[in-house]
Order: sequence, then C-alpha cells, then structure tokens
Amino acid sequence: MNILELINKSPYSCDLAECEFLLNHYKSLDNTYDFEMKINALNRQIKKLTKPKTIPQWELDAMEYIELTIRWESLGCYWKDNSSYCKWYYKDREFYMWWSGSHISDNIIKAREADNLLDEIIADNKFDIGDIHPCPKEFTSDDVNNAISNYGEFIIEQQNKEDFCG
Repeated sequence: MNILELINKSPYSCDLAECEFLLNHYKSLDNTYDFEMKINALNRQIKKLTKPKTIPQWELDAMEYIELTIRWESLGCYWKDNSSYCKWYYKDREFYMWWSGSHISDNIIKAREADNLLDEIIADNKFDIGDIHPCPKEFTSDDVNNAISNYGEFIIEQQNKEDFCG
C-alpha cells in the first residue's frame, strides 16, 4: 500500500504498524496542528491495539474444565451423555455429573470437588488385586488376602522373609 492510500485510510482500520508509520509521518510535518484530529485518532487506535486483552472468567473456567477432563480421561475415566445431563465414571463408579444448560462458572466448582473425590477413589482403589505387580514367588490365597487387608504390614512381613521377591 502506498502512502496516499494509507493516508486516506481510516485510522480505526489500520493495524499497529500502519498506525505507528502514520503517526510518525504526521508528527514529522511542520504543520502538525492541521493533523491534530488524525494524530489523536491514531493515538487512540494504538492504545486500543496495544491494550492487553483480558480473558473473561468463564473462559478461564472452561479452560480449567477442559484440563480436568483431559486428566480424567488419562486416568481411565469415561462419561455417559444423556440429553439433559452428563455423568463421569471411574471404574464404573460415578464421581461427577453436570446438567445441560448449567453455566461453566457453576460447574467448575463441582468439577474441582469431583477431581478431589476422584483422587480419593483412586487412592482407595490403589491396591486392587489387578494393580499388584507380578512376582515370581507363588502367593497363597492367605498371602493375597493379607496383602489386600493390610498392605503396609504385609510388605514389612515379606521383607523379613528370605524368599521375598522384592
């Protein structure tokens, strides 16, 4: 774009580089008072273009909710959708539900609580039989039951045995 086209362009449709170029051009002229309105308009546009953008709280809440659900899915959670609500599950145990039409700023509060609940559920299920690492030693059913009922004492007891596989 040449300078004549740029001069005839509205300051409010200029980008930052164009505004700065025009402002410097007008300020370099001897008769700046003739262009005072253009200079003021360019200053307002530059201020508008350089003003930091604020993100509304509901968008921040939505981004946090997306991060939570990504985390939940990475932990093996899944959700079931109904036309009026959505439920989240971990190992077939419901831990969160939201209603269609509800606002994200209300949902995020309950989603945070659900995230804490999920951490508790995972901690409670941490030592399921399927989660115990395989060991070359043959365990009896009494060993397995003992491990499930009192995992900490079981480990100490096994470390004291000679044939412990740890």
